[in-house]
Amino acid sequence: MQSSIRDMMKFYRGFYPQFNMERYEKLRGVFSLDEKQLIRRLSKGMQKQAAFWLALSLCPKYMLLDEPLGALDLKMRKE
Repeated sequence: MQSSIRDMMKFYRGFYPQFNMERYEKLRGVFSLDEKQLIRRLSKGMQKQAAFWLALSLCPKYMLLDEPLGALDLKMRKE
């Protein structure tokens, strides 16, 4: 199955009770990604942004990140 960011949001929301839809909506403007686009069609940097967007929407107490900015362009690194 091919999933969009929105599809993954719905999956996360159904699977993780702590998923915060308000945070998801706020972060939509920060990441500026089309949530209807298929994830596999996004660049590596955009895929990382989508994963980070979804992970932050879970409101985790801790996040362990291994090179979270590795595939991002300079503009998004500054963001």
